[in-house]
Amino acid sequence: MIDELHLLLRVFDILLRNVITISEPHTQQLVACIRSCGVSFNVWESESSDGKVEWTSLTGEAKKKVLKLLPSKMKDIPLPDAFLHDVVQLWKDFEDLYNLLSNETPTPNASDEVHLKGKRWIELFLRIKSDGHQRKFVTPYMHAMVYHIPYAIRQYGNIKQFSCQGVEKHNDDSKRNYFSSNRWDAPGEIMMAEHRLELLQQYARDRRQYTKHSSEYWHQGGIQATRSQLRESN
Repeated sequence: MIDELHLLLRVFDILLRNVITISEPHTQQLVACIRSCGVSFNVWESESSDGKVEWTSLTGEAKKKVLKLLPSKMKDIPLPDAFLHDVVQLWKDFEDLYNLLSNETPTPNASDEVHLKGKRWIELFLRIKSDGHQRKFVTPYMHAMVYHIPYAIRQYGNIKQFSCQGVEKHNDDSKRNYFSSNRWDAPGEIMMAEHRLELLQQYARDRRQYTKHSSEYWHQGGIQATRSQLRESN
């Protein structure tokens, strides 16, 4: 089963790579537009001799933000007229598709809608005449978005329940603890700590009750007197 977040990340990377390529030599206008979405972003030439460009790796939340906000800002990028409309529409349609397939309460006809919109999105992707929109760049994630995810929605209701974000978070935490540990058997220590947390997760410490015995203490100068005595004793 495909994680909807991974689908977003992989397809977004292709869309971003293509718009960076198309926008040359106006890359700095694109960078400014992406930064105006509220994320830190830059593009630079690779230090290797091949002259390729590299760019900032964005987090999942940053990619969601750019996917939502960038299409309306692309008019400020002097893209060729032959690309501008289709590229903007491609980004908008993918956001619409992602919101549709990641909905936790899909409509009864959501699977058919994802399939039809996905096919039209692939057709639009291939219609754009640039090197990055050739058929060889239609990835397995795009194929799954059109043919496998609609089936999963029809069979199971939604694909949010198959999200692997919790597992990846667990892996990130374990890896961080492993490399920061000075224990002889760090993996064993991590596994035992996780087991203790699992056993104790049904328990919670009861909050200690506090009853004010003398409300005058707080309202008639008692607290100030106590502070004065502490200062004098020091």
